[in-house]
Amino acid sequence: SFIKSQLAIFNIVGAVLGGIGGIALMVAAVGVVNTMIMAILERTREIGVMRAVGAKRSTVSTLFTIEASLLGFMGGVIGLLVGYGLTLIANPLINHQLKTNNINSTNIVTLPPWLIISVIVITTLIGMLAGLYPARRAAKLDPVEALHYE
Repeated sequence: SFIKSQLAIFNIVGAVLGGIGGIALMVAAVGVVNTMIMAILERTREIGVMRAVGAKRSTVSTLFTIEASLLGFMGGVIGLLVGYGLTLIANPLINHQLKTNNINSTNIVTLPPWLIISVIVITTLIGMLAGLYPARRAAKLDPVEALHYE
């Protein structure tokens, strides 16, 4: 019964941390959208020049979507590096605590390969999806109006 109650506590903690992670991903997606919209506003003349020299709307849209995807990818990689660093800090502390309580388990905090791959794929997809609206907005800019933009 003690083990079952401990597992229930770990499940609740895991669900709470998962919820916090989900909220953080939503905030990050809004941040990517905001960043990409600001990039479009700052690069309006550049987009106008690209369109004026013959770039298709799909090319402009693809450029901004790839940029947003890379932003999400790099965010995932940096997050994984921070998480790995935290496991390097947490494991010795937890190992010491377990040893003082005569428990033989070690290195219980790990980053399994499926989690690493999932984080990179999900953050890249979130970046790409968050960049779709700004990319379409950039592609719809009229070249003449974009070149006149100050």
